[in-house]
Amino acid sequence: MDISTLENWLWEAACSIRGPLDAPKYKDYILPLLFYKRLSDVYEDELSRLSKEFGDDAMARHLAQEDRALIRFYIPNGYTGLRERHLWSLHAGYAPGQLRRLGLDSAHVCLEEGKMAVVLDTGDVSHGSGNQGSNRERDIRRTFVEGDLVTKGDLIEVVILLPENLFYNTTAPGIIMVINKAKPHPGEILLINASKLCAKGRPKNYLADEHIRQIYEIYRDWRAEEGVSAIITTQEAARNDYNLSPSRYVASDDVEPPCHWRKR
Repeated sequence: MDISTLENWLWEAACSIRGPLDAPKYKDYILPLLFYKRLSDVYEDELSRLSKEFGDDAMARHLAQEDRALIRFYIPNGYTGLRERHLWSLHAGYAPGQLRRLGLDSAHVCLEEGKMAVVLDTGDVSHGSGNQGSNRERDIRRTFVEGDLVTKGDLIEVVILLPENLFYNTTAPGIIMVINKAKPHPGEILLINASKLCAKGRPKNYLADEHIRQIYEIYRDWRAEEGVSAIITTQEAARNDYNLSPSRYVASDDVEPPCHWRKR
């Protein structure tokens, strides 16, 4: 088999997996899954190293859980292997217009007291709100907040609006949504408008240590801070038709520049 034949074979295989979804959109979903697969493989290599050192796989997993300094990073037990394959199978069954349910179905993968964070487009927390009739994106947010016959409600813990020009594939800002099945503050959602918490760089902006610390401390202390964060109830989210955009609830001074210059 020559290189050209192999490339064509791989391309056809990828198209078969991709289905009817456009290739440019597909990469937004396949690349994070490939990244997760790589993390899982490296984590298993770390466990194998510990297992050889201590002579027992169960002991290696216990030590990794108790002392994170022994490994480069930690993945909770049960989130590699079977759950990784489940995420792949979740993705394989989606058709155009249904891919935004990936986050909702991923929430089902979480353990009963699990927590997950997903990076979304800003429109994913506001599209459809205020529209008459049914809207797929708004209905997904409603399910996260209110629940249904299958999904437990009150899952959204935090929504963070990120600064613009952080990501290499777009200059648009993004959203971090934290899903928590064991929220310490039931019935509440913390909204953080971090759109100005960044330093300006070339070619991309970035979050400096103090920005990360400020976001973390607001989350840790669960506090509303003028111009940065607000705490709403799930009832308030419902009254606003499940619009969870932080900029709706947190006023900001548009006169200030979104980021400031800093040498790295």
